[in-house]
Amino acid sequence: MKDKYKIVVGLAVIILCVVTINSTKQALRLSKKKIKAQHENNVALDRFKSIYDGLKPVKDNWNTTYQDSAKFKDHLRLYEMLGIERYGLKSDAEKLNPKEIERVYYQGTNIGLDRICLKSKNASGFLITANSFSDMMKGLDNLTKRKDIRMDNIKLVLQKQQPSAVIENFCVLFRSKIKEGAL
Repeated sequence: MKDKYKIVVGLAVIILCVVTINSTKQALRLSKKKIKAQHENNVALDRFKSIYDGLKPVKDNWNTTYQDSAKFKDHLRLYEMLGIERYGLKSDAEKLNPKEIERVYYQGTNIGLDRICLKSKNASGFLITANSFSDMMKGLDNLTKRKDIRMDNIKLVLQKQQPSAVIENFCVLFRSKIKEGAL
């Protein structure tokens, strides 16, 4: 009887050892899979972070180039925001006649810009003046380099002995909030 008892206990110990070893191996395999999956997630996160950080200069440039549309509340603030005086140009802010704000889309997608086109009252476009035609040309050249301004035809005229220009479809682009579902 003692021998049978020893055999049963021995078999039980062997079975327990086999089960423990197999469980440990399975736990180790599962642990390795989880470690590998976590490593892959960390690599993907690092890749995403580096791409995101790489776009930071683009976002900063976007914010510098296009002002926030919420900043201007009236015609005078809009005119001041244009800052055409720094280019040697002038216009009558009192005669500024902005058209309605339009959302800008690219290939059917809202890109987060609004466009507001300006026209001077009693003119066929946006009327600007300068002290000389030389100043006018320099100022217009600087305006055309701005990414936040779009314009079409420019007509140079001498109005009341002062160099003037009428700019057709003179539009300013502003950053706007993208509405839900726009992208």
